[in-house]
Amino acid sequence: MKKPMLCSFTLSLIALFAVQAAHAADLKMAVNAPRGAVDVQKWTALADQLVSTTGKTIELVPYPPSKIDDAIAKGEVDFGLVNPVSAVVVIEKFKAKPMATLKAKGTAFFAGVIIARQGSGITKITDLKGKKGKAYNLGSSAGAYVFQSYHLLQQGFDPHKDFASFKDAAKQDEIVLSVKLGLIDVGFVRSGLLESMVKEEKIKLNEFIIIDQRKDELKLVHSTDLYPEWFLVATAKTDMGLVKKVQDAAMKVKISDAGAKTAEIDGFVEAQNLDGLRKALKALKMAPYDGG
Repeated sequence: MKKPMLCSFTLSLIALFAVQAAHAADLKMAVNAPRGAVDVQKWTALADQLVSTTGKTIELVPYPPSKIDDAIAKGEVDFGLVNPVSAVVVIEKFKAKPMATLKAKGTAFFAGVIIARQGSGITKITDLKGKKGKAYNLGSSAGAYVFQSYHLLQQGFDPHKDFASFKDAAKQDEIVLSVKLGLIDVGFVRSGLLESMVKEEKIKLNEFIIIDQRKDELKLVHSTDLYPEWFLVATAKTDMGLVKKVQDAAMKVKISDAGAKTAEIDGFVEAQNLDGLRKALKALKMAPYDGG
């Protein structure tokens, strides 16, 4: 008596998978996702806009910075929206094509922030020795590891040797909250995260000390030099005609567009020079300059 029901259920599953396959996206775009699923959601409308003139559909695939390079190297995706460290790696090692650099809040650059808890007694780099530090994706995150590590190294402080402990975080938000609660002494996060968490009412900015705070064209609080924002890249397998169409669409994105508003960006500019970041990666002996 149960066999007809089982057969019907099986057929329903087959039909469901067939529908899903029929609606599978034509293209895939890897996206750096340092804050998890929220990062993918915010880019969806923009990604659709970028391929609107191609007649194709696109699926966003989230990756942490440590995994996105492999996805591009293996050709698992057609495009990538990647941090500049990943951009250097995939351009130099895997022949990815740099298409454009993201622009947000009036600039195509961002930086790293070094934070400590207000009242901790930590106010400058010399106070960091022997303290407990935390960063995000050690060895791959641009704004929450590389920028700060290079900045400190230039001042004679090696995070891997001079902190009492230096740990990895699952998300950047975790770093901020750990500093706030006194669970760690020092945190590395990308510029803009603190302001986002203030807006989300998770923190107050005056709860933190910004080590080596700078004033320049970037209005967000930050500690390090400025480096190019995230890059839109095409993988080596992607058809050049398609790349040109998506690149043209990227350069036409306006701050008033729905996709730009959701992603909280101004649009894109031509791919920026990465030589300053290459210098930092060489000093840190990081990929693609690690001999691996």
